[in-house]
Amino acid sequence: MKDLVLPHKRLIDVARWCAESRSDDLTVRRAAEEKFTTSLASPGYGIALLALIASKSQDIDIKDRIHASIRFKNLLICRWPKPSAAADGPTHQMCAADRAVIKSRIVGICVAAPSDVQPQVSHALAVVSASCLLSEWDPAPLPPIFSCLSTALSRFDFKTAKCLLVTAASLMYRFRNASEPADKCDLVSCRQSFADPLLDGFLAVCNHLRTVNLATSFQPVLECLRLFCEIFHSLYLTAISSPDSASKSYMSKWTVELYKFLTTSYPVPEEANVTLCYLRTSVCDILQGFMANKCEDQFEGCLDRYVGIVEGLIIAQDDRTPSGQLTVSALRFLTMVVERKKHSIFNNSDALKRVFSCIIVPNLLLRDEDVQLFKEDWVEYIKRDKDGNAGNTTQKAVWQLLYAHVNEANEQVLALVLALVQQMIDAYTGHSDKDWRYIDAAINLAINVGALCGIDILLPELLSDNSHSSPLLKVAALKFLTKFKAQITKQNAVALLPTLVSSLKNDSSLVRLYGAACLESMLNTCYDEPDIKHISGIVVEALSTSIIFPDSYGSTTMMKCIFEVMYLAGHSQSSAKIIACLLGILNKACDNPEYPDFNNFLFEALAVAIGWVSFDRSLFHVFEQDLFPLYNRIINEGVWELWPYALQIMAEIVNLKETPLPKVYMEPFEDVILDNETWNQPAFCPALALLLRAYLQKIPPNDLVQSGQFKKLVEAFEWYFSKRGQVKIAFNIITVLIETLPNNIMVPKLPDITKALFERSKISSDIRITTSLMTFISLHMIRYSMDINELSFDQYGPFIQLLWIPCLKLIKGTREVKLVVYVSVKLICEHNVLLIDHPDINEMAGKLLNGVISVLLHTDIGADATDPDESGGFVRLTNAVMTDIDLLGTIDLKEFLVSSLAKISATSCGRFPLIIGQYLESQNKSFLDKLCQTYGCRII
Repeated sequence: MKDLVLPHKRLIDVARWCAESRSDDLTVRRAAEEKFTTSLASPGYGIALLALIASKSQDIDIKDRIHASIRFKNLLICRWPKPSAAADGPTHQMCAADRAVIKSRIVGICVAAPSDVQPQVSHALAVVSASCLLSEWDPAPLPPIFSCLSTALSRFDFKTAKCLLVTAASLMYRFRNASEPADKCDLVSCRQSFADPLLDGFLAVCNHLRTVNLATSFQPVLECLRLFCEIFHSLYLTAISSPDSASKSYMSKWTVELYKFLTTSYPVPEEANVTLCYLRTSVCDILQGFMANKCEDQFEGCLDRYVGIVEGLIIAQDDRTPSGQLTVSALRFLTMVVERKKHSIFNNSDALKRVFSCIIVPNLLLRDEDVQLFKEDWVEYIKRDKDGNAGNTTQKAVWQLLYAHVNEANEQVLALVLALVQQMIDAYTGHSDKDWRYIDAAINLAINVGALCGIDILLPELLSDNSHSSPLLKVAALKFLTKFKAQITKQNAVALLPTLVSSLKNDSSLVRLYGAACLESMLNTCYDEPDIKHISGIVVEALSTSIIFPDSYGSTTMMKCIFEVMYLAGHSQSSAKIIACLLGILNKACDNPEYPDFNNFLFEALAVAIGWVSFDRSLFHVFEQDLFPLYNRIINEGVWELWPYALQIMAEIVNLKETPLPKVYMEPFEDVILDNETWNQPAFCPALALLLRAYLQKIPPNDLVQSGQFKKLVEAFEWYFSKRGQVKIAFNIITVLIETLPNNIMVPKLPDITKALFERSKISSDIRITTSLMTFISLHMIRYSMDINELSFDQYGPFIQLLWIPCLKLIKGTREVKLVVYVSVKLICEHNVLLIDHPDINEMAGKLLNGVISVLLHTDIGADATDPDESGGFVRLTNAVMTDIDLLGTIDLKEFLVSSLAKISATSCGRFPLIIGQYLESQNKSFLDKLCQTYGCRII
């Protein structure tokens, strides 16, 4: 193979970037990373990396070649075309010219690469091979590889043989994930060409293994055998493989040797132990492949023997053996045997006990690295715990084996699990400092079997408050309680409360977190208000102390637990202490407001605490004294994430304050409410509307007018209404004014406002203008009890006909729908013009009725729907007292519709049945008939 042609300077530049990216100087490292990033899409970048990998220049450090190989692999993973055309867009692919050069050189470079570099290059080669049939390579890469392999093996040159086998394995790995018919043809062609050379080479190395000097050349021989197994797996045991098509004699030659790899005891040097484990892992993967492809006949009646051998491999592993992946692969093979129902273990209780006591339980025990992870990175520990030990982990594999046994022999397994739980607790008793992992495994065994086994056995340990027991054991106990909370008796649940409270004060952040999650989950299941009331202050104080630590701040679980405890316990003697704790957390939130769920539960808890003022008025002074400074901090420092919550809480405080409001209360009104800029943020508007409503209910209307504040609010409405895209803000303001101010102040303003709205609706295509105008008309008609006939048809008739009726179905928001539907029904049944029996009038009334019924049919008026305004970060506090004013109360609009139609139809017999028959859609007719039957009304 010729060397890649690349200017020496370019090669040195890339090598320098690799060296600089490992620099201790952060500035140098960032500059190098920036150069790599800007080069990603540059033509020739991948070739430059490959040339650096292949370079034999003495100027190139091996560390730079290793670094380049990693970047080259990652580049191909991201930018080489994927096997599926839909998996990657052409704009992210490497250019065709670069791909052609890389494809023509990568095989030779992979063969010649140093051992430190070859793993990355072989991975990159597998990426290239995955997107291209082997028959499409020119020249074909495999024939020369197998030719050279034969020569190398004949000379016992296992180092060269390994390089060749690595390359061949990478090329054939494509069959592992292939699924297309063309892939299957490619596989068949590969088998036909290389099955015999593969077997011959494999047997030659096996024969050499029996004569090799184990102390000197054992490791390279094992590495070659592992690679032969990997290639065999790719050719015969994948989704598109058909192992049955291979001759039985051919397969038996492989299985004979594979069996020997598992059973032979090799006196290997310690450094070769890892390689032996890798070889046996590959063999176990092949055994899995036989089971997955339903080729159990390849075991030739000796499946029980294979199972026994694999069990022995798992049992024989110890802490000195680097056997993690071997154990995982062996466990998966046993799981597949159980799922295939091919082993006599199902009818053999002794074998089942051996599997549990010698395989499942030992592999459930926490390892030293698990304990270390718990101490050093508990966030990652939680992630793995929630993901069910995701990944190729021993614990995940052993759980899968356990589940397979439970599914096949549930009652027998449950009895065995209960016995094992007892045995492990006995092992723990009296030796808690030494063998705490046994009871941890016992608890996790009970949790994962999914049944409340051993609660009587485990309860004494769960009830104990042993400060010396392992934090991991406490976490396991808390997980057990969370899992089986519904089965725990009330007496035991109450007895467990001190343990739960103690967990909230533990030195371990993870114990505190799981303690909070456990207590929160048990609150509504196991406890009543009296159980929690006396400890609520202790719980909140413990959690608030934990939350302010850097490793716990922002924990939604802890904050939710505080809220739920407060909600269930209600007002108590500890209320003042609880409020002080909440305000301390709020002060911390002002410094770090980046946790939205945490913030939501914090302010929900504050809303609950404000509700306690009705039981103890002295608490209000606590809020006045300590909350006002925090509110001002949020507003003045622009803590935008907390603004919507703070405004709602302020509305609660204003609502509770006696009138007249002092100056300290009026300052936020002047500085926030009357400042047009504060209404600009969509997330703030609903909260500002709530605060404005609270103020307007406290400020005497005449004072509002005389001070000029009312004028400023109207001007704010007019200003926002005149701005494009700000209509909703304008209507937030005017809606609150109409809902709260008396008619002597608002009614004189309505004609001018209505006129402005009409003029705007005529020239604007924005549907929100029309729907807002409909809501505005409906709102002031209802609020001020105006007669429906005050809507003059000379002025409103064209609007109703051309805009109201077509837009009726487009109204959004529960409150808006109620208002507009109510007024629409009044128009149909009470307006003098629409009661005239005339074809044109009947058409208008029919279309309006059809729209009303469509809205009622497709809208759940009684649902707790979210206002369409409430977006962009606004979350309404469900425990706040201040809410939107519902002018219609609990009126049933469906009953109101049919009763109004029945009443008016009695005065004009026959008119409305004709309108219904002519203008209502069929589904609306059916719905109206159903409503009439439901409410006992008749339209005549």
